[in-house]
Amino acid sequence: VGPDPGGRLGHEHTPRRWQHGTVAVWPGPQTDLVQGGLEAFCATPWRVGELASRVGVRLVADRLLPGVAPEAWSMPSQGLVHGAVQMTPHGEAVVMLANHPTTGGYPVIAVVDPGDLGGVAQRRNAERISFVPAAQRPDSARRPV
Repeated sequence: VGPDPGGRLGHEHTPRRWQHGTVAVWPGPQTDLVQGGLEAFCATPWRVGELASRVGVRLVADRLLPGVAPEAWSMPSQGLVHGAVQMTPHGEAVVMLANHPTTGGYPVIAVVDPGDLGGVAQRRNAERISFVPAAQRPDSARRPV
């Protein structure tokens, strides 16, 4: 790699903690399978669960989302984009990160705005996380494809 350049690692080279108070999300392809849709997902208080890796971050709700349609749990597997938010039958949400798999049959009710995805990955266990529709936050990067 080369000789040690000497000197110390300055603060400008250290990773930055994410600063937003909320995470912007776009509607997912199965948002309509949750009663209240994206608004119900955003109104739900979430916290980061114990399971997090390069695959995804599991979020635990303080209360269950209202009415997930029964057909949501028998969907065929399909590809995902980074930041896809899947709902599990247990009422947890999983935000897909760099090494994510296909859906595994769970509905994708939202997609984290690309500009906020790094911030989700930086959250620590038990830390609170709240979501807002990306259309309501003018600094959202762009709608994911």
